[in-house]
Amino acid sequence: MSLLSLPPEILTIVGTFCGIQQLASLALANHSCYGIFNALLYKHNVLYDEPRKASILWAAKYGSLGTMKHAVAQGADINTTGAPNEAMVWEAAEEARNWLGLSKSRYAAPLHRAIVHGYEDVVRWLLESGARLDTPAFNLCQCRAPIELIKCSKKIWYPLHYAMYHSNSTPILSLLLDHGALYVTRNFPAIFGAIQRMRPSLVGNILGRDNFRPDYENEFGYTALHAVSLCKDAEIAYEIIHMLVDRGVPLNKQTSDGTVLEMMMENCKFECALVLLQRGAKVSNNRGHDIIDSLFHEAYELDIRMEEEKGDYDKAERMYEDRRKLLGVLIERGADVNRLTSRGMLPPSRPLFWALVVSKDIECLEMLLDAGARIDNVFRFDGRVEGILCPFFCYETGYASLRVPGEVTEYDFEEYGDCLRLLFQRGARIDSKDGDVSALEEACHNAFREGMPWELEFMADHATSQNVTVEHVETFMARWKEKDAYIYGLLSEIRENLLDEGRETGGSSRRSER
Repeated sequence: MSLLSLPPEILTIVGTFCGIQQLASLALANHSCYGIFNALLYKHNVLYDEPRKASILWAAKYGSLGTMKHAVAQGADINTTGAPNEAMVWEAAEEARNWLGLSKSRYAAPLHRAIVHGYEDVVRWLLESGARLDTPAFNLCQCRAPIELIKCSKKIWYPLHYAMYHSNSTPILSLLLDHGALYVTRNFPAIFGAIQRMRPSLVGNILGRDNFRPDYENEFGYTALHAVSLCKDAEIAYEIIHMLVDRGVPLNKQTSDGTVLEMMMENCKFECALVLLQRGAKVSNNRGHDIIDSLFHEAYELDIRMEEEKGDYDKAERMYEDRRKLLGVLIERGADVNRLTSRGMLPPSRPLFWALVVSKDIECLEMLLDAGARIDNVFRFDGRVEGILCPFFCYETGYASLRVPGEVTEYDFEEYGDCLRLLFQRGARIDSKDGDVSALEEACHNAFREGMPWELEFMADHATSQNVTVEHVETFMARWKEKDAYIYGLLSEIRENLLDEGRETGGSSRRSER
């Protein structure tokens, strides 16, 4: 009696004593044997093979739904990642993070693999069969969540990540969302991912679902609006901001990094800040910070310069205009134009000082002055109060401090010409009270020590009795008479102008005398 002539029940018992190769050979013997031994092959795979060799993983990779159904029928884990247990997936990710991402391990469940390869029918069957939406995959892609939005960024992702980032199939993405997918990885919700991807249509899809929580906060306390601060495309950011606010996401949620408006300001996204203000964001918070503190930022000025160097003068002008509009809104909303705030290592100062030093924008200065910004008290240094011009001309705190030491040029100064003329006309002082250091004294020292006479030349051209007294000028004339003839000559000219204020200087160019 041959083996193949035995009853099916006996053959099934025999099969339990066979290895994988024997079962494979027996399954190919004839049609009847295939039905018996093929099922035993799947069961053997489930019971004895290493998890990474699970047939259900092969089926997901190649889109074989029939194979997948056979495997599940014989007890295959629909959520297996190829790791002995789920904890090992997280351990592998942590180890890779500690070793700068060097890892050959790769773990991914059937749902992850089917999504990546675009098998919509397999994805649908897996979801309908109870596949988990929070099964972690590791090293299937090299993406990392932005560290600005998640404390521990690893290459661990849930199935939704692959539908959003590694699949062009809208039906697959919709299937996951329809089945309640909320997160792309632990502590990183789908809405954050959609915002990071700058896909308004996907944002709208997520916002329109009943399971979306407008008040969701991540481990930093960020709402979905905070995530918009990472968007690089301003127009898309506008659209997303309106969508989130319309859906009820809080505008003024305070975090350790500030409100979303403060974060936009810190990131120099002034156009987005304008949108937030239009939608009702508060100008200030209860921690003593005010949005106007961030308005005149060196990084924003650098961005403008870069656009000008690229020849995109239209964009540069739009950036100037955004800052002016923003300043106008802040003033209209009651921002304190005379608030003192610390900045870096410098002493406390007021917005007018930074509007001058950083922006060089006469329109911003005029807006601040018209709103009541003080000229005579903008800087606190060593217990004394200084007007705007003394710290401006000081080599360590003024415009020269923004340049490479020893490389300050006359052109650097000339960029401030219009603003300085305005300040002189508005009565900014170059002298001082009670013998303190004055702007005139700083200009004399810069001319002598740094080879920068253009500051004193400017004063000789524009200073009047509303900027300096004759006595103050004469004090420095006495100091410089024997020390430097050129400086003494400029001081003498200022004195003569003060004594005869109705007479013009004659338009002579002192630069030619150097």
